[in-house]
Amino acid sequence: MDYDINNTSLGLEREHELLASLRAQDPVHWDTKNEAWLVTRNADIREVLNRPRIWSSAHGYFPPRHMNHTKNSILTMDDPEHSKHRKLLARAFTPRMLEQQRSRVRSLMDDAIDAIAERRECDLVDSLATPLPMRMIAGMVGFDDNDSDEFRRLSDALFEFTSGGPADPA
Repeated sequence: MDYDINNTSLGLEREHELLASLRAQDPVHWDTKNEAWLVTRNADIREVLNRPRIWSSAHGYFPPRHMNHTKNSILTMDDPEHSKHRKLLARAFTPRMLEQQRSRVRSLMDDAIDAIAERRECDLVDSLATPLPMRMIAGMVGFDDNDSDEFRRLSDALFEFTSGGPADPA
């Protein structure tokens, strides 16, 4: 089966059908167009993630055409570099640091709930699940509230660039 992991024009239903077929017939699939392995079953994914000496990101995580731009991303690093960078990021997520963010989370939630109440309808992904973490992370890396939409735009652009298609919020 020829399957392009970056083809976003298939539609969600067809995408699920193809992935189900791959899981059954070719669970560790070589994508010739993107020159990448596609691991489709949970148990196999765990195997890959838990055996970094056998499975490596050294040759890339993203399609080869993007590797020059993404080779220093924490997503593409193997240990010990990955652990070193992860430890730096983990400092922002300690219980003490998260407790310090509690009032900001409440404030953002209050604003979101007020906006939902005014509209009298709600899509939880659009109203809470996407903007709340995005605004929190934007603030943690130095964007102020007035620039959170710009942070979202940049994040979506980075995702689209590295994955070959637009972000799917759900």
